Amino acid sequence: VEIRIPPAQSGRADMSVAQKSSAGYQVAVDADGGPQRSLRHRLIDFRPPTGCIICTQVIFDHEVMGELSYPRGRLRDEYIEAWTRLQKGPVSALELVSESPRPGSRSASGPAKRRGYWIFVGNFWGRVVGPSRGDGLVAGTCCSSLAQLEVIGDAGAIRKELSGLYEASWGKLEAPGRMKIEHDAWAPELTGQTFFDGAADIGGSITVLRHEVLHRLSNGRTQRWRMRDWGFDPFTPGGTMCADPALPGAAAA
Repeated sequence: VEIRIPPAQSGRADMSVAQKSSAGYQVAVDADGGPQRSLRHRLIDFRPPTGCIICTQVIFDHEVMGELSYPRGRLRDEYIEAWTRLQKGPVSALELVSESPRPGSRSASGPAKRRGYWIFVGNFWGRVVGPSRGDGLVAGTCCSSLAQLEVIGDAGAIRKELSGLYEASWGKLEAPGRMKIEHDAWAPELTGQTFFDGAADIGGSITVLRHEVLHRLSNGRTQRWRMRDWGFDPFTPGGTMCADPALPGAAAA
């Protein structure tokens, strides 16, 4: 899960074309005699697919991770970034399996089917939801950028799809069962607001099953999330930040 939200002072149109959040899975490759390399597979992306290979060199220096795009070339995104580790864990990760009812109406074929990833690391959480690659106006069009996609397509329809079907937010887990929003992709005013509070009945209700989590949202939609990693239970009020060995994938980060 990678949350990249433009500054709150941006206008609504600027927020649309500047969104860069994504989610998927990553593969680490150990190069002989060289730094570790990372291959990213973005299954959800606020930006259209470009056809570029997302490969980076990864170097760790204590609490800082450096990333350098590799190899250099005009057919790949080039960048260098430094990331500071904020927490060591534990970690829980969920993958969206289904929604009922599905949101919006993508086309004549009916409501859109979305993917999603929800990750918890210590007292931080991040969440990205959107159509899969190949589905919809954004994910289904190979293009260099969102701005270029709006030039060649219907800008109004593209922005409507982004704001209606794509979600990205991150925040703090104040305690198991109580989450606050730090940043939301489309609603800067939600900063500091409660995303979910099981005890206060805010944000719907969440039921933790053996291998899945059911989130019944306040708008009546039910989301079913599969446990991909379960280092602790972030949803049940009164719980602790430790692993439950009886659940699948329980492990300390």
